[in-house]
Amino acid sequence: MQQKECYGKAKIKVVILGFGFGGLSFLKAFRKYTRRKAKQEMSVMVVSDSSSISYTPLLPLVSGGSINPSTVAVKISDLAQEYGFQLVQAKAGKVNLDLQYVETDQGRISFDYIIISTGSSTNHFGIPGAEEETHSLRTTADARILNQEQVRLAAQCRNTQLRDRNQGASLAIIGGGLSGVETAMSLKQALEKESPEKCMYYDRGIYLIEASGRVLPREKESVSEMARVKLVSAGIKVLTDARVRSIKDKVIHLDSGRTIKADEIIWTAGVKPNTAGLELPSYILNPRSGRIMVNDFLNLKGYDNAFAIGDCAHIPDRRGTPLPENASVAVQEGRFLGKMLGRMVRPEFKVRKPFRYQDFGHTIILGKDGIFVGPRGFTLRNVAARLAFNIVSLIELFTWEERRAMIAGELEAFFQFRSNGSRYLRGGSCSRSLRNFGN
Repeated sequence: MQQKECYGKAKIKVVILGFGFGGLSFLKAFRKYTRRKAKQEMSVMVVSDSSSISYTPLLPLVSGGSINPSTVAVKISDLAQEYGFQLVQAKAGKVNLDLQYVETDQGRISFDYIIISTGSSTNHFGIPGAEEETHSLRTTADARILNQEQVRLAAQCRNTQLRDRNQGASLAIIGGGLSGVETAMSLKQALEKESPEKCMYYDRGIYLIEASGRVLPREKESVSEMARVKLVSAGIKVLTDARVRSIKDKVIHLDSGRTIKADEIIWTAGVKPNTAGLELPSYILNPRSGRIMVNDFLNLKGYDNAFAIGDCAHIPDRRGTPLPENASVAVQEGRFLGKMLGRMVRPEFKVRKPFRYQDFGHTIILGKDGIFVGPRGFTLRNVAARLAFNIVSLIELFTWEERRAMIAGELEAFFQFRSNGSRYLRGGSCSRSLRNFGN
């Protein structure tokens, strides 16, 4: 295959395979910690088959219509102009770590350093009909489709007489993790707003189906129970210990023998790393998850010039548990690697500190309310949760310019909330904070 060289006169070639918040965080730190002379000798190329990146934690809110889709996505080409990297719109194939090149559908690309950041995709676990019969929620386009379906179902509710309960609309969300819980609450809130008759309370309703014994299985039990109570009080039918056997003609068949008919089915039950097409050596991949195993410096085993970050990387914490696949982990990994690689080109650079993930906590969005889960397991609710989220966001943002932008966005959204009653958590600051990742 023809070699594709677009590096110009650069002596050191850095390739980022795939592009998300890990790659974006890397570029920002790399630019900050690399000396001017070294920058002239290095060139960064991003290889991605996507034209934009989305802030996935906010997609449930987009699907419910709480946030405009344009505020949670940024075009990679715009970021390329801001950061000066070269963008190759291509699908990556085999990565040859020994000969230092990657095959793409646009040609072969060589590298001196490679950062694999290919992310993850929906995992249907081989369940018959799951891929064909359900919607995923991984991109802004997915969220747009769900929002359109929500509007359609709301119209169906308005046109259905309450006495015809068997003709009413229903939604099913399969997967009771963070994304599933937030999506269920967001859609429930949107449907109530769209349909004055609130027919979803009387008809077949919204189902949240979870295979394990409780929703939010990764959280401690008290947080799971808080979320379950909130879901049930909102009229959502929560089914736990409910494993899906198959889906056919919009009918969900459970292992227990029960069947659930749904007009729309949303799949949030799990993800898998996008590593299959890279043809990496089997000893580099975790045999259970398929994620790329790296050491404390994010290196692939046996390769000092190859790294993996984000959802595709298997990085254990101090207890040996793999870090979760979320934006916060990817951002910290990218920041660490950008700082380290930027300094590696300096002749005097000798010592490297290993990567350690700092858990600043996270927020679970439950309609107008929220639950903040702190780093040591403490929890806050409602207004306190929103305040804690904003504090954590201020810590994780890179510069004071970004922090000022976020504060301005929160104040603007707060006054919108006071004036028209719309929810403001993360809505106003989203576009500014996301955009500032590229400034």
